[in-house]
Amino acid sequence: MNTRVSQETAEIPLDDSGKSRSGWELGVTLSAAYDSNISLTRKDPKSDVVVTATPLMAYRKGQREEVGSGFVRFAYKPTAVVYLEGNADQRVDHEVNLGLGWNRQTTRISYDGSIRRLGEATADVGRQIDRTELENTIRVGWNPHGKMTYEIAAGQASTSYDESDLLDSRQYYGELAMRYAYSPKTEITFAYRVGKFEVDQASDQHVQRLGATLDWAPREKIHVQWSAAAEHRSFSNGYSTAPVLEGRIEWAVKDGTTLSVSAYKRELASAYFAGQNYRLTGASIGISQRLGSKWTAKLDAGAERSVYKQVEGAGSAGRRDESWFLRPAVEYRFTDSFGLEAFYRIADSSSTKDGFGYEQNVVGVRLDYEF
Repeated sequence: MNTRVSQETAEIPLDDSGKSRSGWELGVTLSAAYDSNISLTRKDPKSDVVVTATPLMAYRKGQREEVGSGFVRFAYKPTAVVYLEGNADQRVDHEVNLGLGWNRQTTRISYDGSIRRLGEATADVGRQIDRTELENTIRVGWNPHGKMTYEIAAGQASTSYDESDLLDSRQYYGELAMRYAYSPKTEITFAYRVGKFEVDQASDQHVQRLGATLDWAPREKIHVQWSAAAEHRSFSNGYSTAPVLEGRIEWAVKDGTTLSVSAYKRELASAYFAGQNYRLTGASIGISQRLGSKWTAKLDAGAERSVYKQVEGAGSAGRRDESWFLRPAVEYRFTDSFGLEAFYRIADSSSTKDGFGYEQNVVGVRLDYEF
């Protein structure tokens, strides 16, 4: 489940799906919403009217998969967040994404990176918290026979918190992969990853992962992306082997009706509890129905579970969170580049740990315009 529940902003469009044009993409998203629980806390929740303004600047040139050429993707999205009743500090979040690379006849190299400066509340910490998130990946591929591509990759990711009592984390990994283009509509990837996971106030965790990814578009209206792996993680208190999943299905059921389903399962480090990891499992579904030429009705729903465990030191973690959300919305498009959405979002999280969990209701409007 998305932890960014206190604001409604636009996504950065770095994906090449359905994009063929080069040049700048400029837009802006404005939203205003009443939020009954801006800090995601069960005790003494604070409500406020949250106003956001998000200009979006993106540039693209070239195609990621086109042989014999390079590509560049860049996007910057600042978000000004204003609390009208002053129950939280005003702030400006920032998000920058960069992707670039070069494809020759048999070799390819690419880089993808992002930096995010965020301040909204997270369920793990249970309050608003300023932090910086970094991700960087470099991939080099060799394609000697057309259908088979061999890849080597290296990556890094980190989360750093402004408050000294929260726990920063860093991970580094290397990966070997084989991509097999079974057909123009089907690609299968097998990958082995080895890495190190560092968390403040804890010993390093060593991670190995073996898995496969399916990218399948059997028809123009259906697209399946599914990744499954077995992850072995060793830490101070022992080791564990568990599945890691990430999947999404998009289906244009009929003209004007679309359906999407997502699911995930992964292990993360707690920023609040020293020496603890938590296993995050979740799923969501979204459906949209066009009503005439201007109106569209939307419904998104999801559920998530977090189970904590002690990986360093004595004691038992014991925390378990169960969360769900429901978000109906209706959108009116004045033009293809100008739209207005009214939405309502209800969410609930129960926790076995005192002081955590929350109830939340958000109702508001969102305006987007692409220049």
